Amino acid sequence: GVGAVVDVTALPFDPGFEDTCRVLGVDPLTLALGGGEDYELLFSAPRSSDADAIATAIGSIVDGAGVRAIGPDRDLSSLATGFRHFS
Repeated sequence: GVGAVVDVTALPFDPGFEDTCRVLGVDPLTLALGGGEDYELLFSAPRSSDADAIATAIGSIVDGAGVRAIGPDRDLSSLATGFRHFS
């Protein structure tokens, strides 16, 4: 009975990722949200200094269903075309 909201401004990118995407003419957020071949570990935990020491907070668990990707000024869920974990 829960969903998630991902803050795309908090996604950690490797150094040079965004520059490489621009050189290749690929939108970094589109690739990050739906490019596939993702091997980043994702988990949920209560917010704490211990959690902050070992992980990057990229969103929150919310009431409802599904995953929404939120950018600085709009809902970017339409860019998340990869595997649907919560469908």
